[in-house]
Amino acid sequence: MGWAAFSLTYRAITPLHLGCHPLGFIRRTRYYVPGWTLWGAITAQLTRFCYPKASGSTYEEVGQFVADNLPTSYAYILVNGKLASPRFRKGRLFYGDLLMAEFEAQFVASLGQTAIAPESLTAFTRSLHETEVLTAYNLVSGEPVRWQFVIYMRRPWKAKVQRLKGLTPDDVLQALERLVLGGDRRYGLGLLRREGEPKPLKKVE
Repeated sequence: MGWAAFSLTYRAITPLHLGCHPLGFIRRTRYYVPGWTLWGAITAQLTRFCYPKASGSTYEEVGQFVADNLPTSYAYILVNGKLASPRFRKGRLFYGDLLMAEFEAQFVASLGQTAIAPESLTAFTRSLHETEVLTAYNLVSGEPVRWQFVIYMRRPWKAKVQRLKGLTPDDVLQALERLVLGGDRRYGLGLLRREGEPKPLKKVE
């Protein structure tokens, strides 16, 4: 048994909200995509690829397949070709080579939102809030924001279902040409589209 690894790069088409603890009326966002969020997004895409009319139990089945066979790293924004992963340096928090304040100035914005009271079509009392998002474009340079992570593929698959056993690595990569992840997806947030070819990395035994 061995593992194949691929580096995948995605361009943000819409902003992302990656839930974090709230701060008053502000719904904060993480500045990276955790592995469990990628697991959910990959499960959703692969389920739709294999089963166009999937049920809830099918998502669970594919989710277990993803957990067993397709672990990932976290996903980070690329800044000057480097991953903007968090790290402390000399007592200060950096994302890649950027101080946190510099990172926020380039990639973090907020959306004002509220619920509507149906009887009056006005803002529902105490529902006004802001949602932090990671933008689809660098707020300083205007360049598109790109994300990158590594996906590992178990070879051969650990699977009981024939349809999943019959998948090839190319099938999986085709299914992941786009990802939708994070919160507020029903409002259009969280769409990523893959750029370039998957980059094979050294095989992991």
